[in-house]
Amino acid sequence: MVPPVVGVILVRIDPLENADPWLWIIVGDVPPAHIHFEVGYTENVASAVDGYIGAMSDWVTAVDAGESTDRLIPVNADASQEYATMLRSRLDFLDRHILAPIRHELSQEEDRLR
Repeated sequence: MVPPVVGVILVRIDPLENADPWLWIIVGDVPPAHIHFEVGYTENVASAVDGYIGAMSDWVTAVDAGESTDRLIPVNADASQEYATMLRSRLDFLDRHILAPIRHELSQEEDRLR
């Protein structure tokens, strides 16, 4: 069995207008998404993964409740219970195996903001 694969990449783009040129891109065995780089909030991998998990968890919660996902992070899958279950499993994997070992970086970032 091959474990889920995920990439968390910080990229610099040539934005249109006044958009931020830095984005975190999350891809792999999860729905692809971008998380905005924000000084003080998403400056490191831990905060990017945490933000991704939070945004995707909101999608799963909305699907579970039968609510609209229109105003949530776009997910390239049907808003069905089947996909919500699969995504929940992947988010749990991200939380336990990717975020858990670097979770201390979240508290360091919060301490710096105080």
